[in-house]
Amino acid sequence: MDPAVASVSKSIGGYGPYKIDLERLFKNLENVGVCREDIHSECQGRLIEEPVCGIKPEIWNLHVILNSVAGMAAPGIGLKLGKSSYLTEYGSYYQRLRGCETMEDTRKAVKHFHDLSMQPHFYQDRVEQGEWQIKFGLPLAPGPGATVLFEELIAKTKYECEHFLGTDISFKRIELPYQEPAHRSEYEDLLGCRVIFGRPCMMIVFSQDVLDRPSAVRSPRRAALADEDWDAALMGMSLGDRVAAAILEQLVFQPGTYPSLQQVADTFGRSTSTVKRWLSEETLNYRALVDLVRREHVAEYLTFTDIAPKEIAHRLGFTNVHNFRRAFRRWMDMMPGEFRRLMAQESAFVPVLRPSSVRH
Repeated sequence: MDPAVASVSKSIGGYGPYKIDLERLFKNLENVGVCREDIHSECQGRLIEEPVCGIKPEIWNLHVILNSVAGMAAPGIGLKLGKSSYLTEYGSYYQRLRGCETMEDTRKAVKHFHDLSMQPHFYQDRVEQGEWQIKFGLPLAPGPGATVLFEELIAKTKYECEHFLGTDISFKRIELPYQEPAHRSEYEDLLGCRVIFGRPCMMIVFSQDVLDRPSAVRSPRRAALADEDWDAALMGMSLGDRVAAAILEQLVFQPGTYPSLQQVADTFGRSTSTVKRWLSEETLNYRALVDLVRREHVAEYLTFTDIAPKEIAHRLGFTNVHNFRRAFRRWMDMMPGEFRRLMAQESAFVPVLRPSSVRH
């Protein structure tokens, strides 16, 4: 493996320092009638404890579990998961949000939480043209498993907002990065808004006036106690780690059109030399971060889809398939075809998702 990429992987825990709580996922699935034993039986030993050719166990196992659930549960299981989530499970995160006076304060606190915790999805939001727009990105290849997770995020966002406001809330529209499913009516019944499928990424849109509404669960005393936990978490992350996490977020949301170092520096309002210095303090560099994102995307496409290398190269911004193959060999010490065969030849590592079922 390319030493630079390996160094970044070690420094930031792979493709972002994800904290994927599979135990919580199992409990939430049981809450909606999906038995843990049935999931394990369906997975048939495909869950792993050590990395497989650079794919972290957390990412691999999330793929396998969600694809298993998508195959064995009724359509719309992700929507049911989101409805059954409980904010109180999030400890100091929930208590900290109780210190917010308005939804605007809550919006800022949620963004801060995502920056600190490195959830298994990337989060961006902006307010413009009378809309509050929230974008989510996932470290998952297209397929039924990713759809389950997107559905959960939609429903969870709706019910969390309603919890804090103490009243029903309506989205203005939802945009989703997959084709319209057969159970589309469940989306419209739950969300009560226009749902647009086949978009570049997931986006939830509210009217901007939602941000002015007061919180119904405010408790400044509990929030003050939670602030101490958040401050401790922030102190545990170096400046270089926080900058790397912010850069990874930008890269994930622009696959194939990765921003230049200058563009990234502009988002921080600093020079490229300053950003380089921040990263160098953690032995990181921008090129290696870009390579890391590309490598993980490539590994997932080759493992969980049957998309041809030429198309993968095009999607990820390589000028041609030859440059893509050279880069992959530098990263993984093998060619893309070898990697794909290796991932398929051992039955223990065969993904639940059949390649032919993946939407290209």
